[in-house]
Amino acid sequence: MGGVNRLTAYEIYGNPKDIICDATGPDSNGKFVGWITRGPGHNYKPLLNSEPIFNSRKEAILYMKELVEAVRKFIAEELKEKKDPLSLIYSKK
Repeated sequence: MGGVNRLTAYEIYGNPKDIICDATGPDSNGKFVGWITRGPGHNYKPLLNSEPIFNSRKEAILYMKELVEAVRKFIAEELKEKKDPLSLIYSKK
C-alpha cells in the first residue's frame, strides 16, 4: 500500500471504532490538510496526514475516509493470504 507503512495500516484495520478522520486549514494558499488519528482514548495519536492539497475541509475528510476504507480492504485481503508476519498475529483475533 503506497504511502502507508504496514504497521500503521494494521493499526487502522485493527481499531475500526477508534479511528478519526479530520482536517485542518485553510493554509495561506487556501488549502486543507487531511488527518487520520486514533480516538480520545489514545490522545488523538496522529497516524497519517496529507499535504495541503484539498480545496475544502469536507473534501479532505472525505478523502481520508476513503483512504481508511482502502487500507481496511487491503489488510483484509492480506489476512486471507497470511504471508506477512503481522497477518499471522491479526488473523488469530
